[in-house]
Amino acid sequence: MSRFDLNKFMMFVDGTTESLEDFCGDRVGFMERWTRAADESLRPVPNGGPLSEMEQAALIGLDVGALYEMGSHPYILLHFARAVEVDFNGIPFPEFDRAYKVAVTPHGYPNFAT
Repeated sequence: MSRFDLNKFMMFVDGTTESLEDFCGDRVGFMERWTRAADESLRPVPNGGPLSEMEQAALIGLDVGALYEMGSHPYILLHFARAVEVDFNGIPFPEFDRAYKVAVTPHGYPNFAT
């Protein structure tokens, strides 16, 4: 498990309208393409980077609490989840904000130790 790769994935999805639409349109297919790119690449750039099965499941299911607990950067996670839920799925921001806080609060303050 790598916080770097997890955060990189979320930044990539939130980086362009096209990648956001691709992810939201077919999360499993997007993850399969990401994994294939990671397997075929000699380095994890521009996209790719190995993600554990647990990370993949949390990203596909948009399990904000699990992603937060895994060490996702709170700022990156917030913007990724907001892009998916508010910008793409049309969830009203106040509803999203409440759900996000409920999901992350049980996990306390993030540990940024490396």
